[in-house]
Parts: sequence; C-alpha cells; structure tokens
Amino acid sequence: MAGVEWDELLPDELCAKWKAWIDELKNLSFFQVPRCLRLPNPNNTKLHVFSDACKGAYSTVAYLLCKYEDRDPTYRFQESRLANYGSNDTTPRVDGCCTLR
Repeated sequence: MAGVEWDELLPDELCAKWKAWIDELKNLSFFQVPRCLRLPNPNNTKLHVFSDACKGAYSTVAYLLCKYEDRDPTYRFQESRLANYGSNDTTPRVDGCCTLR
C-alpha cells in the first residue's frame, strides 16, 4: 500500500505519521462510552434484539436506540452471550431460549 517492503526502513514522511499515531494512542485512556440507559424525554425509542443458535452454541444481543430532537441519539448495547448447551437440545428449542435470556 505504501510501496515499502516489510524489511525496509520507513520513509521519513511515513515514519512521522507512524510516530504521531503512536502518540495519539495515549489518548485512548480518556475515551469514554456513556452508560446512560436513556436520557429523559426521547422522541423515539427502539429496541432491537438479535439471537441465533447453531449446533454448538447460541448468542443474543440487544440494542436500545433513543432519538432526541435537540441532541445526538444514544445507543445502549446489551452484552452478547455465547454459551454451549446440552446435546439433547434441538436447535429450534435453543433458538427460542435465546430470546428468553
């Protein structure tokens, strides 16, 4: 992409960009994601839930989207879950259990 082989020294311009990027990584410690479930008086609220199961595991994830007239939308992500289930359970049964978790 940059025309530089893996064992070659970076040109000065690329080296400066690389060092600047490394310096910016320090700012990641200040990165925060608000944990607010929802702010007061949203104009629109939507709950999206996705689940799936296969022969060896199942997973479920949920997102809450709140839209406001005077601010950016807020998103709330519910932790996804991946777990094994018993060998006697059928995929449709486990698919149904995903939505109940």
